Amino acid sequence: MVFAVSILAVLVLFFLAGALPVDGVHPTVVFRTPVFLFLLALLCGSCLIATLRGGRWRKPGFLLCHLGVVLVCLGAFAGQVWGDRSSFRTPVDEQFDTPELPRDDGTQIPLGFRLAVVDAKADYYPPKSYGMYAPPDYNLVREVAIRPDGTLDLPDELQPSSGLLRGEGGTWARQVVLADGSLLQVVPPTVKYYEATLRFLHDDRPSDTRVVVVNHPATYRGWRFYLMDYQTEPYLAVSLAARRDPGRRLAILGIWCLILGTAWICWQPRRTRA
Repeated sequence: MVFAVSILAVLVLFFLAGALPVDGVHPTVVFRTPVFLFLLALLCGSCLIATLRGGRWRKPGFLLCHLGVVLVCLGAFAGQVWGDRSSFRTPVDEQFDTPELPRDDGTQIPLGFRLAVVDAKADYYPPKSYGMYAPPDYNLVREVAIRPDGTLDLPDELQPSSGLLRGEGGTWARQVVLADGSLLQVVPPTVKYYEATLRFLHDDRPSDTRVVVVNHPATYRGWRFYLMDYQTEPYLAVSLAARRDPGRRLAILGIWCLILGTAWICWQPRRTRA
């Protein structure tokens, strides 16, 4: 027991080191060091020995908790050793497909298929203000707020008509020229929702399509694709993060074993001595 707790305490220091930023070095490199992997192996071995010793394997809660620790460690080990990850930006163009993804070190990860982003769309919150640019140099003078009633925070003599501010569909005009020659340009509104359509291409079979939304990754052939960002200038493009983690399911199973084992231990009836 004391031995396992000591190993856990040292592992916590490794976890903290992997979470702290370091200039010039990716902090998660500590999770690939021989010392960290050796400590994981010791922790798994101690959990297995504790489970098999003295008939404790007959206690479901105790067994589930220790088995959960082993499964989480094995899943994390598999993900670090055999997993891959990538972050990249790609244009939204069905003619632009790639069979590889870039790693942080500059090498490429072969996918076994070709990936293209064929569509992307976004929904925005209503704009809150316009930037006011005064002639003759049209430098930014100030920001003009949009009032709740749809008018601008301007004097009455400079107030543009509602027809100039909003089109037939209710969309706000990107630019408006005021009576004194000043130019109003809408401040880019905040994105409320965006999604992208991914197409996976093969030479010997029909293509497959997945839609990826923020916080809702798309899964394909062991890869999980996360939508990170969306841009319209200078061209329509999206930023994606891709992760292939062969130990993910094993780690999830271990987490559930820990949850169920802990619940079993906490809620099982306590035996009373005669």
